[in-house]
Amino acid sequence: MADALQFYPTPAALAARMWSLFENRQFSRVLDPSAGSGALLQAMPQHHRRCQLDAIEIDPGKHPTLRQHGINVVGLDFLAFSTGALYSHILMNPPFAQGCQHVLKAWESLFDGEIVALINAQTLRNPFSRE
Repeated sequence: MADALQFYPTPAALAARMWSLFENRQFSRVLDPSAGSGALLQAMPQHHRRCQLDAIEIDPGKHPTLRQHGINVVGLDFLAFSTGALYSHILMNPPFAQGCQHVLKAWESLFDGEIVALINAQTLRNPFSRE
């Protein structure tokens, strides 16, 4: 389902694969900065579910669904977010039109931790992007 906010839910199998890419499995606090309905955070392996799961989601209409799944909503706009140093892990499927900006923001805001990001290949191959 696509919309003006570029909401494309991550399929469960892909979300599980993304979780498997983390090298450090000591999750203390995890952020999904473009959470949508929470598919990425809900795919966290059950035996790690003791950590805090936080989300940023620009569409306030999705916040109740996130909260129903035990996910804390900590903001609306990740690009304006300023407390990323709290997280041990950032897992993200950002809006493709801003994928590069979101990944760079995660990189700049995470003090010591890991990032797994799903971005489209064109973002990486674009020879006209300074990012």
